[in-house]
Amino acid sequence: MASARSAVRPAVSIAATALAAVATASVVVPAPAAAAPTSGAAVTGYAGGSTNDVPHVIAEPPEVLVPEGSSRSFTVRLSHPPSGMVSVNMRLSGTGVWASHPMLLTFNPYDWSTPKSYPLFSMPDADAVDDVLVVTLDVPGYLPSTVTVRQIDDD
Repeated sequence: MASARSAVRPAVSIAATALAAVATASVVVPAPAAAAPTSGAAVTGYAGGSTNDVPHVIAEPPEVLVPEGSSRSFTVRLSHPPSGMVSVNMRLSGTGVWASHPMLLTFNPYDWSTPKSYPLFSMPDADAVDDVLVVTLDVPGYLPSTVTVRQIDDD
């Protein structure tokens, strides 16, 4: 029998608000069919030298704990310089309601190794579930990285 703390909610809702804007945009992403994935990924099938030779997105830390009603950040950088300006694509899956200012993370041949911060706010809710959000970050031509964001519920 599953407890209320381990229940899987049907979707994650991301609310993006601008600092001075009144409008709020929401995105609902379907939850995965299985339990929430864990962070970290293994590179398999690479015939070259070490995986350090393969351009990849670096997200740190791989897991972020966020008390409900609070915010935390993770950083993103690249392992190798891009040939021009590139944008980081984000895919979100999991449970809960999370908010962030709308922002586009970009890198160029001069700032590719400088970590850029991405903040997330854990919206308060009435349940007693520790929600989980998995953020997959990718750039074309680079291996992706994931960050698992865990809400520490206060109910």
